[in-house]
Amino acid sequence: MTGWTLSVDFGMHVTTAAAHSGGTTTLLELEAGPALRSAVCVGPDGRLLTGKAAVQQAGVTPSLAEWQPKRALSAARPSVRLGGRDIEARDMVAAVLDRVVTEARKTFGSPPTQLRMTHPIRWGERELAQLAAAASQVGLPEPSFVAEPVAAAAYYGAGLPLDSYVAVFDLGGSGLQTAVLRRTRSGFTVIGPPGGDKTLDGDELDGLLFDIVAKHAIAADAAAWAGLTGNADPRAAADRAELQHGVTDLKHALSEHTAHMILPAGFSAGIRVTRPEFEAQLDPLIRSATDELRATVGRAGLRVADLAAVFLAGGSCRIPLVAALLTDALGRTPVLARDPKSIVTLGALCRTRIRLGEEYPPPPVAVTWLSSYRAGREPDAGPLPTVPSVGTRPAGWRPWRVRVPGAATALAYAGETVFVAGAAVAAADRFDGTVRWTSPPVPPLRQLEVAGGLVYGHDGIRVLALDATTGKPRWAYQAPGRAIVDPAGVAVSMQREVRRLDQAGKDRWRVMSDADITAVSSPGDGRMYLCTADGGVRCVDAETGAQLWRVAVGRGAPGAGGGVTVLAGVVYVCGADSLHALDAESGANIWRVNEHVGSGTVLAHGDLLYLVRKGIAAFAADDGALLWRTAEDKAFAALPSVGEGSVCGRLADAVVAFDAVSGRPRWAVASGAFAAEPVIANGQAHLLWTPSVSFGAIGTGRSAASAVDLTTGATLWRTELSGSPLTGPMIVGDIMFLAVQGDTFGSAGAVLHAINSRTGDVS
Repeated sequence: MTGWTLSVDFGMHVTTAAAHSGGTTTLLELEAGPALRSAVCVGPDGRLLTGKAAVQQAGVTPSLAEWQPKRALSAARPSVRLGGRDIEARDMVAAVLDRVVTEARKTFGSPPTQLRMTHPIRWGERELAQLAAAASQVGLPEPSFVAEPVAAAAYYGAGLPLDSYVAVFDLGGSGLQTAVLRRTRSGFTVIGPPGGDKTLDGDELDGLLFDIVAKHAIAADAAAWAGLTGNADPRAAADRAELQHGVTDLKHALSEHTAHMILPAGFSAGIRVTRPEFEAQLDPLIRSATDELRATVGRAGLRVADLAAVFLAGGSCRIPLVAALLTDALGRTPVLARDPKSIVTLGALCRTRIRLGEEYPPPPVAVTWLSSYRAGREPDAGPLPTVPSVGTRPAGWRPWRVRVPGAATALAYAGETVFVAGAAVAAADRFDGTVRWTSPPVPPLRQLEVAGGLVYGHDGIRVLALDATTGKPRWAYQAPGRAIVDPAGVAVSMQREVRRLDQAGKDRWRVMSDADITAVSSPGDGRMYLCTADGGVRCVDAETGAQLWRVAVGRGAPGAGGGVTVLAGVVYVCGADSLHALDAESGANIWRVNEHVGSGTVLAHGDLLYLVRKGIAAFAADDGALLWRTAEDKAFAALPSVGEGSVCGRLADAVVAFDAVSGRPRWAVASGAFAAEPVIANGQAHLLWTPSVSFGAIGTGRSAASAVDLTTGATLWRTELSGSPLTGPMIVGDIMFLAVQGDTFGSAGAVLHAINSRTGDVS
């Protein structure tokens, strides 16, 4: 059988599991049903028993049983003393997981290839590490963790519109959990701080019901009740344990019926309990819980009216009073599944990615001043459009700012997340700036890229890889040189060698060169292109490193300004005295233009090429015809931005723009002391700069962000920020991201800003 995915909800009282295989998701039969008791008990042979066997043994030796191993996981000392010895919490969890896998293999015949485990939303790294260690002990894959309210939202809300909000009210064995979440393209993300009350759990509700049973039992037969609750012998202890389980079952029965009976040991007749008397005791607790949900919505900056739905999860939500009081308090009926306990297990397996199409357009790409340099060279960027792009902001979005560690050195974007590198790498939600994770300390990174579920950082000496979801370090590789990232891994070019690393940081292949390697390009066409100082261009298979062709393009170091550009099956590269167009398949020459300007960088825009070195020369991509040229004595400070019919860059003390087709100058804007290159997006040139210089390049402790009309140069907006500029701007849809040094000059850390790029509005 092919691989399958296991989902486990290790509960306070019971554990449930589900499997996804062949496009189908099902609950697993664990013990004559979908639930397995989470209790463990030390057996006569010293091994840990689970499920019904543990419950039966606990009736004989209650001192050797732990009924709630999950509670022990979050204790300051995660162990329990049973029978005179300490049992680690992770060992108890491992015993339950081993039982789950044993039952699952009866169906699938093999262990799972992927594992997802749910957890209370407020659990941290310590508790999750215990779960991961337990999974490892029984040979399970490293788990992907899903917070319980997130899994519940995924189960209920797969069909909700993009950027809609939901609230989850989870009342189960782990206590009350409340959260507000936003629908994203990849699932649901938590908005604002979650709420809850860990003391309001199933045990608390069972305790109220136990008191009701005790009142009726004493009235019916006080002597029998005294014998049951006051006797210290093992038989009475087993009867009391059975009574506790009976009360839990009674709670579930009262969710379906208005009255039910329970028969404690030693009683000749059953004890009748009604739902109204139980609800009378519950009422103040549930009202307090509904208040907590409303407060959670408020902390997320929303009103109840902003919610698309309210979802219920947890076994205690079966109690009709819960839905009734929430309906009264919120003015809307919450959504409740028939089995609210199992939705967390199933939700962890739900495929909640929205299908891209007319209703939900693809997510916007990040645009930076290097976008035109990346066009045709980096697989996820692609050529820039020849028409103005249409930016978007998520519905309800507001500008925000968040402090991140260290002086920011690089920004990256993928999906719904903005990544910033400083003293550590931090991942922030694009929508509201919530920091999803912060990595361990990292060196100053000159490069930050996201591909294939990993965040790659490079400081010129080593490549670091972090998990894009958690920030957990995956590997580090000592590799001085330049790193080229794509979804399959990383290529690092050193003096006379290129090393190809896979996503695990392992060497896939190495290519050696007789001459210094001046540049490497990986445009995502299945090939890699190496430029060498002896005037050669080599094409190798990106998967194997096998050479496909090699040509000489003249003297000097071709691609020294930035490698090759590959568009529509044509390789464009500039040597010291010529510009070449080569067939990507064979390396055959298509055309050549003599350009005695030394090596430069080739940018592409539509059907035009721009050779950037001393000034800019524009050529037709199909035949190499020279179209226009700027004066060579006016060199750009860095690569210009090319897009939306314009070429825009820093020239001396001004930002200038040219018409991309004719080369006609459009406008010039005095720049002062700039900290970043202009970025073209949405018909605007976006700028980040230092208003004036008093203490060197970044000495003012102030930054100015602005936007000018791309056609006329008219200032559309200008916003001043506290803190010297560090990195950016980066445009994603209608949002500008940039980082400044703290809030005051010299302060530690950096502030990441998300600004409305249309208006300049800030948080």
